[in-house]
Amino acid sequence: MVVEGMSAQINVVLSEMTNNVPEIEGTGLVSAEGLVIQVTIPPEWTEKDMDEDQISAMVSGLVGIAETSSFRFQKAGFNRVSVRFQEGHFTAIKVTENCYLFAITNDQAILGMLYLAMEKAVKTLAPIVV
Repeated sequence: MVVEGMSAQINVVLSEMTNNVPEIEGTGLVSAEGLVIQVTIPPEWTEKDMDEDQISAMVSGLVGIAETSSFRFQKAGFNRVSVRFQEGHFTAIKVTENCYLFAITNDQAILGMLYLAMEKAVKTLAPIVV
């Protein structure tokens, strides 16, 4: 899915997004099948038995529910899904037909700024991932 040598470019895009929205705690790219393309999570998550594979599977599951809902409600297709937690937010956005960008933030995130940063990242990432 990712062309050889593109991992560094993806990492730069994810880092830039995180720098622009410091409330982002975890971010990454996952395939529609729930496979890790690139995921960055804080060390304390792995200490709580949360790993990249689990996060990728959750992202894929939530995106799958959003896509099914879009189809069932006859609303032109999935674009973005957001979930609000008591202490933060989860957002996933389509990069390509088979790839999604996600971000998990704390509860201080301004969602408009997050969405803008994610849209900018998608425009950069889309040509990188195949």
